[in-house]
Amino acid sequence: ESYMINNNMNENFRLIEVDNKMIIPFKMNIRLLITSEDVIHSWTIPSLGIKIDAIPGRMNQ
Repeated sequence: ESYMINNNMNENFRLIEVDNKMIIPFKMNIRLLITSEDVIHSWTIPSLGIKIDAIPGRMNQ
């Protein structure tokens, strides 16, 4: 699950906190296969400028 956490500077929600964090190795190529079984989900790594949509019945990488 993901939870929005409050950014105290301007009282707007900006960052997301998650239960299970993903650790990405430094200076290594990785391949992510993204899919969904029910509805479209958005998968992001904001600090790297990455956004991928998980679409039912389709494999994205």
